[in-house]
Amino acid sequence: MKRIPGTHFFSIPATVGGSHDARLIFDTGIGPSIVSGYFAERVHCRPVGESFTGRRMSGQEVTMPLVSLESLAVGPVFRENAIVGSFDIFVEGTRVPEGFAGIEGFLSPAFFEGIPFTLELAKERILVESEQSLSLIQKTGKSVPLRIERDGPSITMFIDLLLPDGEVAVVEVDTGSDILILNKRYMHRLGIEKSGSATTKIEGKDETGHSYVRYRAPVSGLVHLESHHDLFQAAPEVMFQEIIYDGLVGVDFLKRYAVTFNTAGSELIFNRP
Repeated sequence: MKRIPGTHFFSIPATVGGSHDARLIFDTGIGPSIVSGYFAERVHCRPVGESFTGRRMSGQEVTMPLVSLESLAVGPVFRENAIVGSFDIFVEGTRVPEGFAGIEGFLSPAFFEGIPFTLELAKERILVESEQSLSLIQKTGKSVPLRIERDGPSITMFIDLLLPDGEVAVVEVDTGSDILILNKRYMHRLGIEKSGSATTKIEGKDETGHSYVRYRAPVSGLVHLESHHDLFQAAPEVMFQEIIYDGLVGVDFLKRYAVTFNTAGSELIFNRP
């Protein structure tokens, strides 16, 4: 797994159909795994006659046809007839960011369903765990309840995060996000003013052409996992936006730990790297 230079995204090598190499972004917040329409045609994906509709964090719906890959392999994990979405993430007229050339799609944690794996973002690696290694990780690490929502080929994962004002926010675990993102409604109670000297207003369009307004500011105090107060981040930089969730916790927090995803046991396990 390698960090894409100048971004918070991580790409991972994969093999499709036994012979087609691909670079996919590993994104725990993507929902279903996705391949570009161009790549789907090149590897002769088989349409399954169904579509998937999901919602981005800003609320807009995205619908994509589902296709079947003959096989999809990442490291030691191999799936036959892997169902993925076919979707071109960058719409016509938007600029493909530098470093994304050659990216064929996104890999969802649903690919590892039932298989525990560990992300060590600071070391740019992902490790597939055995029953024995998972047992050791559970003994040495700190377990956090993981809420999982499944919808066909999509998986979305949430944990509880305690904010400086004492409120618990249910946040999506999202390696597709850089810093902590919170719903705009938290701004006032966390002492953030839209016109404050430390607040930056950002307006623009995302990859799908959707317009947004965001506010970025440092937040005083600690944010930490609700069940473990020693797993924290002090005075984090936070992005505030009108979103459908309480928030999203991303790379800036997760990179501090070796994080083991045990979806079968509905838990995240945090260890010092």
